[in-house]
Amino acid sequence: MDAVLVTEVVAALLAGAAGEAGKSAWASLTALAKRRFGGDGDAVAALESADAADTQHVVTILQQKAAEDAEFADELSSWATQTQQTLQLTSTNNVIAGTATIHGNAIQAGHIGSITLN
Repeated sequence: MDAVLVTEVVAALLAGAAGEAGKSAWASLTALAKRRFGGDGDAVAALESADAADTQHVVTILQQKAAEDAEFADELSSWATQTQQTLQLTSTNNVIAGTATIHGNAIQAGHIGSITLN
């Protein structure tokens, strides 16, 4: 399981990324946890009550459950990969380095939708 990817996707969704599609992705993660651990598990409870302030708590519980259950780890990894691709949640690492010389402004971003620069 790619813990960094799971953390990034969970954090983005808890921060409200992708609107309704993000809510649907969160519901699918909650359903996955319910299928694996039943409706009363601590993972399910954490997912059902989570908000952006709970990101690390949720990720920690998911990682613990993944460490205990290899099948869940595979399913969680698959969910995170599919969610990242579907919602286009990508990490962007912009670097101006080396011998680059910048004269004026530099704009660096990942996918931000349609913009016009004049």
